[in-house]
Order: sequence, then C-alpha cells, then structure tokens
Amino acid sequence: QAIFEGLFRIIEPLQDASTDIFITGRPILEGWMYRYLPRMATVFLCTIAVMLLLLAVAFRSKRGVILPFCSACMATIWGMGMLVLCGYSLSPTTILIPFLISALEICHSTQFIKRYYEELHENARDPVAASQKALQALFVPAVISVFTDGVGFLSLYTVPIPIIKSMALGGGMGVLSILFTTIIFIPAALSLLPVPKRLEVEREEDPTLLNRLLALIATACQRASLRWAVLLLFCAAG
Repeated sequence: QAIFEGLFRIIEPLQDASTDIFITGRPILEGWMYRYLPRMATVFLCTIAVMLLLLAVAFRSKRGVILPFCSACMATIWGMGMLVLCGYSLSPTTILIPFLISALEICHSTQFIKRYYEELHENARDPVAASQKALQALFVPAVISVFTDGVGFLSLYTVPIPIIKSMALGGGMGVLSILFTTIIFIPAALSLLPVPKRLEVEREEDPTLLNRLLALIATACQRASLRWAVLLLFCAAG
C-alpha cells in the first residue's frame, strides 16, 4: 500500500493534458484491491441480501432461507481456508471466488429443498423418508455437476501464474466442498427438522409471478412458429 501511494505521488505531477502515465505490477494490483476492498465488502453484503430475498420469495419458509445460506457460508469458508492452508492469499482475481462459490452452493441447495417439498406429498408425516427420496433422486446428477464444476476450476492450476493458481485452488476446493455442504448437510438437516406445517408446504407450491412468467415462456417455446425464433435469438446472444 505504501509503494502504491508513493508511485502515484511521483507520477501525478508529471501528467498533463497531453501526457498519461500508466503503471502496473504486483504492488499496483494489490494497492487497487486494498483501495476498493471496503466497496467489495459492501457489494458482498448486498449480494447476500439479494440471495436471502430470492430464497425468501422462492420458498417463503425459514428452512428454505436458513439452510442454503448456512451451507453457502460453509462452502465459502472451506474454499478460502484451503487457499490459506496452501500458502495463497486473496488477490484482485481471487476476491471474486466467494461470490462464485456462494452462488453455486445456493443453486444446488435450492434443488434439494425443492425436491424435499415435493417428496412430502407422498411422505407427509415422515421427513426422514422425504429427505432420503430427495437424496436418492438428486445424488447422481448433483455429484456429477459439482465434480465437473470443481475439476473445471482445478484444471486452471496447471497455468504457471500464481494468481491463476490461487483462483483455481480456492474455487475448485470451495466448489468440491459443496459435495459435503449440500449432498450431506442439507438432507441430514431436513431429516432432523420438524415436519413442515401443511400451510408451509401449500404456500411453497403456490405459483408465484416468476412461475407464471416461466410457464408462459415454456408454452410459447413449444409452438412450432416460435422455436426457430428462440433458437436464433440465443445464437445471436451467444
């Protein structure tokens, strides 16, 4: 930080309307990170608030909000912990890793909890059986999805650049920890919690504005006249 501020004090008097001076290097990258770190903390807190709001809108229940949030915190802490244990630290690149891990973790947790509510129809008074059936149905796709995501991150470890290596390690280990925080923690916690009230289950199943919007899109995409339009739109966006 001292080098960063000292260099900018040197170049500021030398710049004018016709002269721009650019400096780079590890101290500069670290300096910018420290300068914007308070802002990143604000962004991270706002991101958490938005995630909690979306979970509350989606599930309208305490367990639908608290369990994904707790598992996201665990996966993020494990990923950052492995980063430090292996001798790396946060950098302008790896500062984004907690956002990615949290988003992926909440995505997978949401799938398990949604399936749990669906299974409660057949096992209305047995949360253990509902959790087991949800786990049986989602175990294979969840493991494959998380494993490929984690290995995808870890493959970047072959790049001989320390910043990229730290990003690969923090992201890869954080994503792989989802195997424990979602596939083990979420079903186990759901099986131990009391049976949801009937009103809670019915409220979770009530179609929301988002459900209605997605249903309209799905219906429109099934029409033969719109299929090519949708395909061309996605190709153009890609």
